[in-house]
Formats: sequence, C-alpha cells, structure tokens
Amino acid sequence: MNLKDSLLVLLAIAALVVPVCILLFWCFKRMGFGSIGLLYALIGLFGILAFAYGAHDVVLGWQSLHWLRTDGVIQSAQMIHQRNAGSGGAYGASVSYEYRVSGSSYAGTRIYYGDYLTGDAEHARSLLARYRPDTKMVVFYDPDKPDRAVLETGVHGGVWLGLGIGTLFLVVAAFGLSKGRTKAGVATSSR
Repeated sequence: MNLKDSLLVLLAIAALVVPVCILLFWCFKRMGFGSIGLLYALIGLFGILAFAYGAHDVVLGWQSLHWLRTDGVIQSAQMIHQRNAGSGGAYGASVSYEYRVSGSSYAGTRIYYGDYLTGDAEHARSLLARYRPDTKMVVFYDPDKPDRAVLETGVHGGVWLGLGIGTLFLVVAAFGLSKGRTKAGVATSSR
C-alpha cells in the first residue's frame, strides 16, 4: 500500500469515526451523561475489542490441541526488535514455515497462540534456537481451515494479556459510567 492509499484509508476511517463520535456524544448527553461519559464509553469499546481478541486466541489455542499434524520446513527465523524511547525495547521472534495438506502448499507464521513481544531478548532467542531455517518440524493445522497453523499447540501466557487488558478497561468504563450516571441523575433529580 502506497502513501496515497494509506491516506485514503485514514480519511475513510475518520469519515466514519467522527460522525459516530458526534452521535454517541449526543446520545450520552440525552441520557444524562456529560462528555466524560463518551470517554468512558470509548474506553469500554476498547475493552470489548481487547477482550474479544484475547478470547478468540484462547479458543483457537484450545482448539489447536486437537488439530492434525503434518510435516513442515522452517523457511526463515529472525529476531524482532522494536525500539522504545527510554528503554531497551521489545523483542520477539518472527518465524515463517511451509507445510503441505492434501497436496496443497501452505505458509504459516504463527508459532503459538499467545506469542508476545517482551523486554527480555532471551525469550526470542530461545524460540529462534528451536526454529532454525531449513529445519523440518511438525506443524499443527486446523482441519477445517488448513491455512491456519501453529508450531506449538495450546494456550500460552501472552494470550491472557488481551483478556486482562480488556477486563481492566471494561471495569474502568463500567465504574466511570455508573458514577457519571449517578452524578447526572442526582443533579437532574435535585432540580
């Protein structure tokens, strides 16, 4: 995607998001919430999305325990390093592999559900030590969607991050909205 296409996508998103925010703000005002209510609603929306993403990965991680096996070959494996201001950054492993199912070739990049970037480069190094290029590996694939595959089955630690962040944001939003509505309700009833 070139710069022009990226700008068009951003403009299209803004054209959708701005009217929705204005509509939400108007609805929240009518329900007795102040503009802070909209902020809490957006926090809640983010919480729902994060929770749904985490729940999706938990379900797929559990399902992967029953996926079928096939032979695969690691095509590439490299360290990911994202630099952050004021810290050493975050590290992860990028691994790509090929495998065959019923005569068709597929490519995969997911090591397991719950993989994450961490401040500890050793985590990424340990993954890269297990998945060296040109190494033959067992690949686990979804029999219903053979293009969905992992190198390790099950639910791993990072998958809980989305659930945790989502829950935290939902609790903050619920608390904020209940307090905002209570204050708005008290102010309205005291008139």
